[in-house]
Amino acid sequence: RLYTAITRAKSNLWICDENINKNDAMYAYWMTKQLVRTVDIGTGNEENNFVSAGISTQDQWRKQGDYLTTKHLWNEAIKCYEKAKAPAKMLEVQAYKEVEKHEFL
Repeated sequence: RLYTAITRAKSNLWICDENINKNDAMYAYWMTKQLVRTVDIGTGNEENNFVSAGISTQDQWRKQGDYLTTKHLWNEAIKCYEKAKAPAKMLEVQAYKEVEKHEFL
């Protein structure tokens, strides 16, 4: 999916990664090619270091799962509910997914 996001970006591409250690090599490569800049989310000012947005809460994951459910993005919603530790919502979305799958057969 990252390939799709990169190749279809029209003007700006935002990459967020919780594990800064894993992205050091790619970030350094992009910096040498002058392809990236980092922006402080709070102020919008360019910075010379990585942006740290923090870790999402369970409530934020649940809300994102709710949004994805309205868009019928079942697999993505299920992943959000897993992170939100919301098993009832996961089962609900799995049921929607099955219903949709059988409607189009």
